[in-house]
Amino acid sequence: MSFLDDCDSREVSDFTGPTLIQDEEDIRVPRGLAAADVEYSAKGVVKTRNGFAPAWTATGPIKSLYNWIQSKTNRLIYFQTSGATGKVVSRNLRDDSEITVLTGITALGFSLVESGYRLILTFFGADTQPQLPTGSTEARIWDGSWTSGPPLTANVEKMFPRALLKTEVTMAFSEPSAGNVTAGEHYFGVVVTSYSGGKTPLGPTAPDLPWTSVTADTFTASGNKTSR
Repeated sequence: MSFLDDCDSREVSDFTGPTLIQDEEDIRVPRGLAAADVEYSAKGVVKTRNGFAPAWTATGPIKSLYNWIQSKTNRLIYFQTSGATGKVVSRNLRDDSEITVLTGITALGFSLVESGYRLILTFFGADTQPQLPTGSTEARIWDGSWTSGPPLTANVEKMFPRALLKTEVTMAFSEPSAGNVTAGEHYFGVVVTSYSGGKTPLGPTAPDLPWTSVTADTFTASGNKTSR
């Protein structure tokens, strides 16, 4: 004879999880109790979710994973390796679309940090020690945007890029209509804003030239017109 023979028993065919809140609480309208991992029945009753299902099947090993949640986006950022190199992929959890952020990165994984609406990615190598991380390549920064394709190209750049050379930027001035620009020579300056938020002027015409060689751009107006 077992002591369980004297206990009440009931057959259960569907277990929905434990009851986590036993007592009613005063909730100020329109607020409610915070409830994680729950679902609502047809009658609006809150209960524990029955379980989880695979979101998708990855095409290769994922070495690092980060959930980037913003006000209007929910992305899964992961680092996937293939041979000696890897790539950073952003997966939109709303529609399961993906965009490749970076390719050809030689690293074991990444470490991410959010800075406002930007994401900073740093990479560490296979020889990294837990107490002394070793960077494997220059950090990158991504503001979450991309240039239309196909294929889509993420607007990501190195954390500390050099200034754009003057020869890398094309400027053309015109006088499209009547206006009030005075006749004669006018000087123009250009300020470049990077994805990291840094602002720099244009650099020299070659990387090995000093900044003192940078000259202003000029445009000679004919007078009484607009300039563009």
